[in-house]
Amino acid sequence: MSILTATNLYKAYDPQDIFWDVNLSIAHGEKIALVGPNGTGKTTLLRILIGLEEPTEGRVRRMNKIHIGYLPQDSDQVENQGALLEQTPWQLCTAIYAELLEMQARLRTLEGRLDDEDALEQYGRLLDRFEHAGGYEYEVEIRTVLSGLGIDEVHAHRPLEQLSGGQRTRALLGMLLLEKPSILVLDEPTNHLDLQAIEWLEGYLTAWPEAVLVVSHDRYFMDRVATKMWDLEFGRVEVYSGNYSAYVAQRAERIARRVKEWEAQQALIAKTEEFVRRFKAGQRSKEARGRETRLARLERLERPQEAQTIHLRLESEHRSGELVIETVDLVVGYDRPLVVVPDLMLRRLQRAALLGPNGSGKTTLVKTILGQLEPLAGQARLGASLRIGYLAQTRESLNPDNRVIDEVTRAQEQARALERRAQERQMQTQQALGLRVGEQSAPGLHARGARATTVREGEMRDFLARYLFTGDDVYKQIRDLSGGEQVRVALAKLTLGGPNFLVLDEPTNQLDIASQEIMEAVLRDFVGTVLFVSHDRYLIDALATQVWVIEEGALRVYRGDYQEYLAQRAREQEAAREEAVRRQEQARQEAARAAAKRRQAGGGRETRGPTLQEVEEEIHRLELKLKELGIELTEASVDQEFDRVRALGVEYKQVEVELEERLADWTALGEADA
Repeated sequence: MSILTATNLYKAYDPQDIFWDVNLSIAHGEKIALVGPNGTGKTTLLRILIGLEEPTEGRVRRMNKIHIGYLPQDSDQVENQGALLEQTPWQLCTAIYAELLEMQARLRTLEGRLDDEDALEQYGRLLDRFEHAGGYEYEVEIRTVLSGLGIDEVHAHRPLEQLSGGQRTRALLGMLLLEKPSILVLDEPTNHLDLQAIEWLEGYLTAWPEAVLVVSHDRYFMDRVATKMWDLEFGRVEVYSGNYSAYVAQRAERIARRVKEWEAQQALIAKTEEFVRRFKAGQRSKEARGRETRLARLERLERPQEAQTIHLRLESEHRSGELVIETVDLVVGYDRPLVVVPDLMLRRLQRAALLGPNGSGKTTLVKTILGQLEPLAGQARLGASLRIGYLAQTRESLNPDNRVIDEVTRAQEQARALERRAQERQMQTQQALGLRVGEQSAPGLHARGARATTVREGEMRDFLARYLFTGDDVYKQIRDLSGGEQVRVALAKLTLGGPNFLVLDEPTNQLDIASQEIMEAVLRDFVGTVLFVSHDRYLIDALATQVWVIEEGALRVYRGDYQEYLAQRAREQEAAREEAVRRQEQARQEAARAAAKRRQAGGGRETRGPTLQEVEEEIHRLELKLKELGIELTEASVDQEFDRVRALGVEYKQVEVELEERLADWTALGEADA
């Protein structure tokens, strides 16, 4: 049964048509992912479906009393933001349980009057309601969600106005998850999450019983969560069954079929027109006029369109040395250590993916390796003959006051100047060695002979068109560009220097899927070395020849690709489980030996045992302890703190064994009293 239906939706911002003839429905429990190139109107469609915007034409029907939870891309777009900023993430989430909090306060009031029979009866009824409504679980659920999204205990109790934009967005997402709306609508939810939080959210949404509608460019995420895909492109929405991988295959088949149908119709039209031209005035004129009439009535198929994509090419004619990065006793951070780095080497043509939670020090490590930050201890050395192309996550290399064409032109001129200086140094070296000038000189990538330093505007406009900046777009100021457009400018600049060592911090962030795929293909073909920070598992899987992971303040290097890293991590988790079982067995054996020693000390008899009341009190204490450990285990598991999970698992089993022993004592004492 559909809980939301859209019929004949059309939206235009004069004079531009955004989309038209859109017919969609959402059923209870469906998990839908909306995809499409940047700028096609995905966010506009979401806002129309949930009632924040009106369509130019068409209608949206929503089930009565339906509750829709909406998370925009940016926390600044949230309604009533001013009031929310004064609250902490914990307060936002506990407000959802207002009825439980009211019952809890009433119970505390009644606790002081339990000598009154009427108050005692009220307390019993209210306590039963409180327990059945989840009164003892709601705080655990809040902690689980907030910690799963990467909000620790400290930040959970700070006002939102003191948190970063990403932390605010995560807090608002946590609140929505706990509200459990009928339709959860998320616009690029993974943009502000690290890999650990994304994986947690995937698991949470997979088990989510209500409907989900999400805009995303994260292909792994859509593979795990989506059961239906909406593809918005060229003003229309196509619906596909299955997850992202199924959509890719179905879409390719659909496009191929439409191309074939269009080509067949074009052949038919050409053949018919030729027949009409040849026989319209001859003996077969009647037949020709009939065909001409049928041709006029023919419903012409639209030629299948192709989406615009960036045309990225990375080439370098300058070979780096074999050793690209070497670290010795390296410790990075600011006022305190963030990451302790083992002695490592990155060699030419290797591609290292750097992973870790937000705030773990990934960007700090990158900047230290590049020499932009001083290490707290040790050294990071760069190899010889490196031409470094650095793409910062914050796009800090861009001047917000520049126009697009000026920003890239200046980068082009700087690249040519560097090339000329490099050639001059090479010529001076050759002269010093007695070689004829020009002998063995290598042509530069961008400076050819005596080319002028000044870059012609036409040449630069052609270059920028490859990055989808056409017409007056090239005159936009950097500050007025969207996040994705700024990424494209930064990528354009990156290609100009002919780098042989790429250092990329979240390179696919804010790129649409088509551009992400081009980025992957280009980086796969790049003849050079790559160090990249990313949460894009498709990119990591496609590129990485080794994986660097920051965990609990230390860097660990996994040799091999991403799949090998996942397999190794699974083996480590299995080994941790086996170790926990071994320790549990060891604890049981030690308890048995201690009991044997007690019997031996008592001359083969047990010393005086505890009373029934003492055993019951001990059972109550152990049950409370197990509940506390269960909460801690949940939190540690969500945070993927595997060492802590192992330690808590051992302690949990020990308490469990002790509880079983006390229960056995209680049974024995009860039988003895009988």
